Amino acid sequence: MDAPVHGDPDSPSSDPAPPPEPGLLEQTGALGLELLGLSHDFLQLAALETLYTGQCLVGMMRAALIMALLLVSAWLSLLGALVLALIQSGLTPSTAMLFGAFANFMLAAAAYAVLQTLAKRAGWSATLRALRGWRGDRAAKTGNSQG
Repeated sequence: MDAPVHGDPDSPSSDPAPPPEPGLLEQTGALGLELLGLSHDFLQLAALETLYTGQCLVGMMRAALIMALLLVSAWLSLLGALVLALIQSGLTPSTAMLFGAFANFMLAAAAYAVLQTLAKRAGWSATLRALRGWRGDRAAKTGNSQG
């Protein structure tokens, strides 16, 4: 009796041979391509979100500018009404204008004081302290002593 020929449909072992397992090099290459595609997708998402955030920021700045102009015109109207009220109460127009200007300067000084207080708190002080501590730890490990 003849031996069955491999691949013969009549033979009892006609199952197709399983494909060979990919080697380590092929698996590494496939993983690299997958990581490249994934990083490309993440970078593209970050770029689109940055573009969207920039557009939102421009819109917010436009709205803030319009709001600032409206607030300035409202403040000037209130100041004018104050000056007119002072004039009607018997002050000379120049004295009433001086009182209005003085009130404006006092409010500006108060806003400046608030700004100075906020500026002292700003500056990422906790982050800078942490970085200085990290630099000090790193210098201690290497034997350098930079203060």
